[in-house]
Amino acid sequence: MDTNKIGLSQWRKTCLSAAIVTVVAAVSPTQARTVMNSDADDQAIVECQLPPQLRQLGNHATYLAAGRRISTSIADCKVRGGTYNGHGPGAYAGQDSTAAGTQAVTIGGDQARPACPKSGIVAGLKSGGGLSVRAAPGAAAGRIDKLNSGKRVFMCDWSGDGAWVGVVYAGTSAVDCGVSKSIDRPQPYAGACRSGWVSARYVKPVSR
Repeated sequence: MDTNKIGLSQWRKTCLSAAIVTVVAAVSPTQARTVMNSDADDQAIVECQLPPQLRQLGNHATYLAAGRRISTSIADCKVRGGTYNGHGPGAYAGQDSTAAGTQAVTIGGDQARPACPKSGIVAGLKSGGGLSVRAAPGAAAGRIDKLNSGKRVFMCDWSGDGAWVGVVYAGTSAVDCGVSKSIDRPQPYAGACRSGWVSARYVKPVSR
């Protein structure tokens, strides 16, 4: 074999080894452990509760189907917007928190549907009672408003377990909430109307 070729091959191996040592040395032991632990955690298998799915029933009706429960990795569950062991983004996935203890109502994300795909009416309250509008999904979140029975709302967003619905509603009938047309990308609602989270059991879907 040509001794020149042998020398060139050996030189390339030496350079490659030196480059690898340099890269490894640039990462501290603490950083390396953090990255390895993070990767290992994300690959752990959990029972993932997927968010509810809005489905078509016939030509004109839609309904909210409960999300499936699947065994998958934490990383995959996060990507799908699911919840696991009390963690994960849940159906709030893709939604921006505007401040601590709050969760913005997300609209849009489907070119084929209105930004808020369903309309509803507040119903089933006790006589004289009001429906609390909260800053985030959950009874522990701060109350920011109250809706009376019969109030019409746009149903735009859902919590991971489907128990809470993110709504947009007008203070007066003269205000255009801007959610009847499609919006390509999901985004926090920032229009002229009010928004918040209410218990889904007290909102009855109605036709537009």
